[in-house]
Amino acid sequence: MSDMERDELDHMLARSFGPPHSRAAHAESIEPSSGFAASVMERVREEAAAAAALGPIRFPWRRAVPGICMVVLAVAVCATLLTFASIGVAQLASHSFASAAAAGQQGAIADWAETAMRLHLGWLVIGLAIAFVPFTLSRGWMTGRQRT
Repeated sequence: MSDMERDELDHMLARSFGPPHSRAAHAESIEPSSGFAASVMERVREEAAAAAALGPIRFPWRRAVPGICMVVLAVAVCATLLTFASIGVAQLASHSFASAAAAGQQGAIADWAETAMRLHLGWLVIGLAIAFVPFTLSRGWMTGRQRT
């Protein structure tokens, strides 16, 4: 702030409230009545005692239970999909290695694709993506909030 702006601000304050150093200006200032601070503090203490008498706020279990059930269901679906996907991959790998030994490389790729289609691995991958993408996004949003 420049000196000119300070002088202007001081002039406006002095005009509104009087010069800060003079006692005559303070005689006209507004002061609280006697006992005002004590009555305010008494009211604050009453409010604090009333709030303490109510006790702690209970956790809203009725509203939280559906969300908890959905999380448990999502974890169960993810675990099931992961189990089916790992079994399918193990079968696919064993079938591919066996067919690769019997036939050439070209036949192994075709057998691998056929087995993947038969085991519906595409649907398993889509299910895993549906299960894990919202989880990773929410984790990213929560870590972003904690930094700020």
